Amino acid sequence: MKGDLYICSTYHHVMMAVIKTMRTKNPTDIVLCDDIPRLDMLQRSLLSNRCFRHVFIFFRDTSSAEELKALTGKVFFRHRRHRAIVERIFKVDLRRYDHLFIFHDGIELGQYLQDIRVPYYLIEDGLNHFQHIHLTPSRLFLPGKKPVIRFLKYHLNLGYQACGLNRFCISIEVNENNGLLIPSRKITVSPKEQLFRSLTDREKALLVKVFEGEPFKRPSRENSTLIITSPLYDDQYVKTQSQHIEVYRDIAAGLLSQGFEVYIKPHPRDNVDYSVFENTIVLSKDMPLEVFNFHENLFFRKAVSFPSAAIELLDCVAEKEVLPLAYLKRYPGYLNEWVLHGHEDEVLP
Repeated sequence: MKGDLYICSTYHHVMMAVIKTMRTKNPTDIVLCDDIPRLDMLQRSLLSNRCFRHVFIFFRDTSSAEELKALTGKVFFRHRRHRAIVERIFKVDLRRYDHLFIFHDGIELGQYLQDIRVPYYLIEDGLNHFQHIHLTPSRLFLPGKKPVIRFLKYHLNLGYQACGLNRFCISIEVNENNGLLIPSRKITVSPKEQLFRSLTDREKALLVKVFEGEPFKRPSRENSTLIITSPLYDDQYVKTQSQHIEVYRDIAAGLLSQGFEVYIKPHPRDNVDYSVFENTIVLSKDMPLEVFNFHENLFFRKAVSFPSAAIELLDCVAEKEVLPLAYLKRYPGYLNEWVLHGHEDEVLP
């Protein structure tokens, strides 16, 4: 089974895998992890549009992941035990591929790559992810501060090291090599804007066909606004989900009062149901934001978001309004303490 394989756990990962597959002559397969919603529909779409040779689905066995408590078990048997768990439910031999690509090596299949000791290539999980990883749930995968322990883990393959910080990761592909919060000796640079601009009209149309999902009403060029949400509650910027909802309800209401036609594009990790907002159009949170640029005749007069890497590559808007995190101070008591101590101007993932 020679060829390449991409391991994906978000729609953005899948989009990047499709684009990169367009740029290679190697036969390519893909694994969709069960973190991705609507897996069956996505699998059918990828197969019917002939994006990959095979589309596999990985369903985790959540019932058998009992943690080994004894130190000797953790040191000598953790990889063997986890490998057995994965191979009981996943029958694809990853060692037979020429190249393995993964976007988040902290997930279960990322750990499995370390179990079976195969080389792989890491591609950053979203635009400039490693510049802002400390503001995401992935901050838990950052290396510890004890160099001796890091050295032993690296060379003896003890436990799991994500973010490409193990000896099996060959390279880490990033959008730009600036302000990275991980060691940079394995870094390679591939600017996403350059990659997107290289797409042909035919390739753009294919991406829209694969990822659009349900068709939606096209916005008016004169008075349409796109609200791009951030997971303010899930990432612990505000204390409760109701506070998160209030913030975005107020933003939408303010735009509606100005006569705007309001569209809402939820962040992929934003679990709020915005359909309860009156007089707004909610777009699929699963559709990668970059796909908006590939739609023919899709244009918004304005896009509104908190500081976010997501808005940077959006070309189909005339004006981008970025609300600073200090904007949230108008809601007394909503912000968590860690945000109030010097993070007001940080970029949200």
